[in-house]
Amino acid sequence: MIEESAGIIVLCKGKILLLKHVTKREFCKPPKGLVEKGEDLEQAALRETKEETGLDVRIIPGFHEKIEYYYKKQGETVCKTVHYFAGTAENCEVKLSFEHQGFEWLEPGKAVERATFNTDKKALEKAVKFFKEKGLL
Repeated sequence: MIEESAGIIVLCKGKILLLKHVTKREFCKPPKGLVEKGEDLEQAALRETKEETGLDVRIIPGFHEKIEYYYKKQGETVCKTVHYFAGTAENCEVKLSFEHQGFEWLEPGKAVERATFNTDKKALEKAVKFFKEKGLL
């Protein structure tokens, strides 16, 4: 089984957004979700970020980090590809969807530390470098 997701590493007022999702344990990650039929990756990333956070985000051209991992879903191995973009929000007021139990706006280094998965940590590190190169941090 193959899944493709897209999301945005969101910067607002010098801080990066991580969402908390609790299943058997707590996960902290940038907003992301499945790409729907007929969407391109950026459209999916913007839609998912809006649905999960209520934020209007502007994607900054030049950043696209692709990560892949495997997990088990109902006994079947899933190959998941996640495409992260970098973006900014003018308004930092998050309105969480039902999918998440909390959120944090964190200093860039803390966001990297707090992210649950190494693949997300690496994407966040690259996004922080990108934001700095663009003069946003």
